[in-house]
Amino acid sequence: MTEQNQGFSNEYSDERFWEKLKRYAKTAGKEVIEKALWLYYAAQEKETPLWAKAVCYGALGYFISPIDAIPDVTPVVGYADDLSVF
Repeated sequence: MTEQNQGFSNEYSDERFWEKLKRYAKTAGKEVIEKALWLYYAAQEKETPLWAKAVCYGALGYFISPIDAIPDVTPVVGYADDLSVF
């Protein structure tokens, strides 16, 4: 994970994560939502190393951040950057 993406861990909150999932699940698609949930639940596990949790929260922070490489409202490819970060 790059330093830039690690900064997105500051953007993460459970509330914002679940709000984005509920609001955009259909638009984002199954694959994006599935990967987001994998990361979310991996970060909750006690056995997950701290460095891995930081990576998970960085990726999830990118997902919920309004600042994206490709804006999420862009048809077809809007969530492609989120998926690549996952």
